[in-house]
Amino acid sequence: MFEQILRWSRTRFAQKAARRQLRHALLAVEALEERCAPAISITAAATLPSATVGAAYSEALSASGGIAPYSWSVSPSLPAGLKIDFASGTISGMPTAGGVFSFTVTATDSTLATGSQPYSLTVNAPTISISPTTLTSPAVGISYSQTLTASGGTAPYSWTVSSGALPTGLQLSAGGTINGKPTATGSFTFTISAKDASTGTGPYSASQSYTVSVLLGITPATLPGGTVGVAYKQTTLTASGGTAPYSWSVSSGTLPAGLTLAPTTGTITGTPTAAGSFTFTVQATDSSATPLTGSQQYSLTVAALSLSPTTLPGPVVGVAYSQALTASGGTAPYHFKVSSGALPAGLKLSDAGTISGTATAAGPFTFTVQATDSANPADTGSEQYSFTVALGLSPTTLTTALEGDPYTQALSASGGTAPYHFKVSSGALPAGLKLSDAGTISGTPTAAGPFTFTVQATDSASPAHTGSQTYTLTVKPLRVQLAIALSHVAPNSPFPAFQATVLDALGKPLQGVRVTLRLVTLGAIGPAGFGSGSVLSAVTGANGKATFTDVSITTRGVYQIEADADSEKALSQFLQVGLNGRHSPA
Repeated sequence: MFEQILRWSRTRFAQKAARRQLRHALLAVEALEERCAPAISITAAATLPSATVGAAYSEALSASGGIAPYSWSVSPSLPAGLKIDFASGTISGMPTAGGVFSFTVTATDSTLATGSQPYSLTVNAPTISISPTTLTSPAVGISYSQTLTASGGTAPYSWTVSSGALPTGLQLSAGGTINGKPTATGSFTFTISAKDASTGTGPYSASQSYTVSVLLGITPATLPGGTVGVAYKQTTLTASGGTAPYSWSVSSGTLPAGLTLAPTTGTITGTPTAAGSFTFTVQATDSSATPLTGSQQYSLTVAALSLSPTTLPGPVVGVAYSQALTASGGTAPYHFKVSSGALPAGLKLSDAGTISGTATAAGPFTFTVQATDSANPADTGSEQYSFTVALGLSPTTLTTALEGDPYTQALSASGGTAPYHFKVSSGALPAGLKLSDAGTISGTPTAAGPFTFTVQATDSASPAHTGSQTYTLTVKPLRVQLAIALSHVAPNSPFPAFQATVLDALGKPLQGVRVTLRLVTLGAIGPAGFGSGSVLSAVTGANGKATFTDVSITTRGVYQIEADADSEKALSQFLQVGLNGRHSPA
């Protein structure tokens, strides 16, 4: 037992001694690592080159004494707008804050050893400039806009009029634009300041002084164009802001030949004789003791011969076409011809300028028409036209359908390559009808009314040609029945009462339909008509019947009576009107 305790005690002492030796070894290693760690230094002066707000900055730092690569960091931070590249150590950017800034840069090598260097960086105030340095002259009553810009500082800039005042009617926006309409002439001096958005010792500002003279206003700002040989649209210029009356002159450039400017009224009149673009400046002078002036530059274009219209409607195969062209700007009469391309087959252009005929083939066509006037030497003008000839569809109208009655209508197309395919491209057929691919409308309509739809036909060419026709198909809801139980009657002798019956397509009586009678003369010995007192119009009752009484015919002959209800008609049997109710030859 004693021996076991002794062995255990020796083992415990040995374990404690081993642990003490291990701790001493670890401390020795740590001390050795500290003595062996590389001394990292940053190779740059403690004071960096100064920067300027709003100007690009770049300064590269480098490290030595460690094991590359190095990574870089800054504490607490660089001036606003600058940053340090994590991998290269370059400080770069565009500062937005002014002042003196202190910070520490740390370089860390690949073994995580570090080295630090404190720095001081001065960011100088920017030199802010405002442009433009001079302003264009405004004019009374004329819209004015001039945008100022600032540079050198930190955007955005705020703008103010720091001294003086803008001309009445103008204002300066927060974004630096002077705009408005001046209301009075004169000379105005003012100073505008721009303040940047820098922080730190900022913001910074700059000012620019301006002197502008507000001139007389001249309107309109533009002139209508003219055409050679055509009287110019009389245009009167007006001035404002001074003392009337005003005198007028062309201060630079020249008016188009044939036009004049009235010096007392400012009216431009005449007939241009030469084509071209003409730029000139008109000056107005008022009647004040110290005369005020104003100028307006104009550009006026005088066209040579011109053709109208400039676009043409597209023809349809099989449909008569006529389009008149006219020319202006020269000496009439004018003569027309196709100078390039070709008209569609079936169409022609007359010497007087009318395109007419009936196109026979579908497709796109482009051609140029030239007009020549009667001057010596002659002037010419041209216009290029493009249109597409559409397939022709027939018929162009549809027969009336009756609700509840079978209906069939065949459509056909022409001008392209058969076979043709048909479809309803817009609108809808009456309920109960359909259009086949071959172009037949068929079925039994189940609802009355007018129905408008467009049918499109497409041929088998490549590329395919198309054509369309809009139709209105009327489905009638009425059927009229008229029965007069009488075949012979004497002149001016009233018939026995008779009725006209109005039914819908399903045979149901229709109430409230007005029925009107008309006399159809088959042969008479003289002028015939209904006798006085005849009831010629009546409205159907609940049973669908309209009753007529006291109807008589004035002249001997052979007749029929027609009943008309909503354009639906029915005829009676033959009536012979003679003496004593007997037949008497007409």
